[in-house]
Amino acid sequence: MEIKNEDDFLFMIYKKIKPSVVEAYPKVTEIPTRKRITPDIDLLVVDRLGQEYIIQGYELKLLKYSKKEKIVPLTPFYTGLGEVCLLFQHGIDQAYIVIGLYNIPKELLQKVEDKIMEIWSFITKNFYSLTQYLGIKIFREDRDFAYPSINPSSYFPTTSYEDTRHKRECIIRGELSWGKKWLSIRESRTKM
Repeated sequence: MEIKNEDDFLFMIYKKIKPSVVEAYPKVTEIPTRKRITPDIDLLVVDRLGQEYIIQGYELKLLKYSKKEKIVPLTPFYTGLGEVCLLFQHGIDQAYIVIGLYNIPKELLQKVEDKIMEIWSFITKNFYSLTQYLGIKIFREDRDFAYPSINPSSYFPTTSYEDTRHKRECIIRGELSWGKKWLSIRESRTKM
């Protein structure tokens, strides 16, 4: 599958994750229904561990090569870091920032990945109280899997806060608005 934009990237990630979880919702905009959330959640995953639900939010960012400047600006990554931290207000247990490195000159791929991981290392060493709930996955056009892939080590205490607890319960009951139409269109295109 060719990755040209963030919608392509999201659909690819959705297809990789969906078979292994209970529910996956792309483009979540409301929790509960008719209550807009900001930032939205690119991909919301609901899974079970025994009797417990695990709710994960994914913030996806596709980094693009600037032909004019001959670099890969990291601005989307920095924006994504801020957004992924805010996902916890929506009742999720863990959050991932998922970076896509596609249509980037091969000689820059490893340099960009190394820089992202250098920043990630700094953040995890200096802000552990938050980053224990965060993970990172990097997808590249020259690999069919996420690497590096670092999982969160703990679960955010959603039940400690009334609003996040309520949103979490709404997610478990399926009371949310998400990109059903977007997904239907994407799936119909792949069947052609």
